[in-house]
Amino acid sequence: MKIQTIESSLQAAKNWERKGQPVWISRCLSTALMGYLSIAVEDYGDADSAIAWLLQQGVHALLSRHLDATTRLAVDVDFGKLPGSTLGGIYYHLVFAHLAWLMTAREPGESYVKIAVRPDVREVSTPFWYEYSLALESMVLGKGYCANEFQPHGQEKYWMGYLRLIESASNGWPLDDAIAEIDRLFTIRNTDKSIKDDVYQIEGSGEYPAKWDFRRRGLLNYIRFGASRLL
Repeated sequence: MKIQTIESSLQAAKNWERKGQPVWISRCLSTALMGYLSIAVEDYGDADSAIAWLLQQGVHALLSRHLDATTRLAVDVDFGKLPGSTLGGIYYHLVFAHLAWLMTAREPGESYVKIAVRPDVREVSTPFWYEYSLALESMVLGKGYCANEFQPHGQEKYWMGYLRLIESASNGWPLDDAIAEIDRLFTIRNTDKSIKDDVYQIEGSGEYPAKWDFRRRGLLNYIRFGASRLL
C-alpha cells in the first residue's frame, strides 16, 4: 500500500513538473519522501540496512528534487507571488533535514533548516517545533544552544531528548547521558498506544512501532560532520 502511494505521488509530481507547478511538485514529493521514510523505519531492523535501501530507491536524488521545488517556492513567496503559508510548517522541513543527514548529505539538510527558521514558516508552527528549529539553527551556525523552559504537550515529551542532545553537542558537553535519554524515550514511545496522530508513521508509536530512530541517527551524523570540520 505504501509503495503504491509513493508511486502515485511520484507520477503526480512528474505531471505537475510538466505544468511548471512547484507547489504541487513539492507536496507530491513530500508525500513520497514520507512514505519511503515510513517503510525504512518500520520494515528494516537497523539504520544501516534502512539507509542502504533508501539510497537504492534513489531517495537522495528525490530529496534534491524536493529541495529544489521548495526553494523555488520560497523565492516566489519572497517576491509576493505566493503566500508564506504555501511553505507549510516547520515539522516537514526538519524531518527532511534529518533525512538528508541520515544519508550524509550535510548541505541539503542545512538548507532545510534555513527554510524551517523563516518567519513565515515559524508563524504557522507549534511552540515545540519553533524551539526545535532554534536548536538546529544554533547547531548549523556553530553556536551553543541553550534550551528554553516550556511545557511539552502530548507526544512532545518524547522529543525533548533530542533538544538535550543538540544542547550538549552544540556546547561541547558529553553526549552519553543525552543519547541514553533519547533511547529510553524512544523505547517508551514505541509502546504508547495512546498515540493516535502518528500520521506519517515515522516517529514510532504503540500502533506503528519504529525499529530504529531516524532523528537520533540523523543528528549524530550531523554532529560528526561538525566534528570533522574542526579537524
